[in-house]
Amino acid sequence: MKKRIVVLGSANVDHIAKVKHIPVPGETVGDGIYSKAFGGKGFNQAVAATKASGDVTFLASVGDDDEGRQIINAISRDGANTDYVLYKKGSRTGAAFIFVEESGENSIVVSPGANKELTCDEINSFSKLIAESDYLVMQMEIPVECVKAAADIAHDNNTFLLLNPAPACKLSPDLISKVDLLVVNETESEIITGIPFKTAGKHKMAAELIKMGAKSVIITLGDKGTFYNNGESSEECSAFKVDAVDTTAAGDTFCGSLIAFLADNMSVSESIAMACAASALAVQKLGAYPSIPCREEINAFITERI
Repeated sequence: MKKRIVVLGSANVDHIAKVKHIPVPGETVGDGIYSKAFGGKGFNQAVAATKASGDVTFLASVGDDDEGRQIINAISRDGANTDYVLYKKGSRTGAAFIFVEESGENSIVVSPGANKELTCDEINSFSKLIAESDYLVMQMEIPVECVKAAADIAHDNNTFLLLNPAPACKLSPDLISKVDLLVVNETESEIITGIPFKTAGKHKMAAELIKMGAKSVIITLGDKGTFYNNGESSEECSAFKVDAVDTTAAGDTFCGSLIAFLADNMSVSESIAMACAASALAVQKLGAYPSIPCREEINAFITERI
């Protein structure tokens, strides 16, 4: 039986401009090709977990507007439970403005809208749902007080907490001590620890994050793969070599699919490898939501490379 996953986080409309290069301050780039897609780190991770065959409930705060309803209808069609989504009257759904250059690198500005209007009282109203779930997944595009409140509920009820502290931010000792699996990239690890990644290296950085309180850590290293450490053992997983078109949803796809595979009783090693495959598929398409692969695509991708 599949274990139950709750993803708590943001939902945005992504406005994307594909450009030859990302503009520097004061520069106007006139060759942008515009597209629009659904995104937000919480939404992306919930979609990734759902499409990887996870049993997912999505918790989010969106505007009581057409875009908010469209976003939630989309993830509902994918198979996630959206019964607990909050629609904020008089508020705008969050939006992200994304420049993507030919190399696949991106630059993003977020207007949080209803995402930042989530309250701790609302989180506490979800206590029973979180307590009865097996996994809770969170990011940092909702108020930090809400992240802390949900982490407390998870910790008190032995719900496994995966935290992806993105956008990058400092974490309090109390919060990090309640994290079962911390998933960070190099920049995020630097901001949390205050140690330059190039100076520390992945082994020391992971050890430092565990020393700070996280029970286990995955550091994502882009095209160099991932590094996992649980305080007793560590392992590396190489990245799949692909031609990147847009890296926007790579990290979110990794986190969401990873939790789905763990919830499907796969080992940590196998789950990480499958999540790396999902991420490799995602970077080959433009946009966040449209790029997230389903379980069948991931399985086929892995099979082709065995």
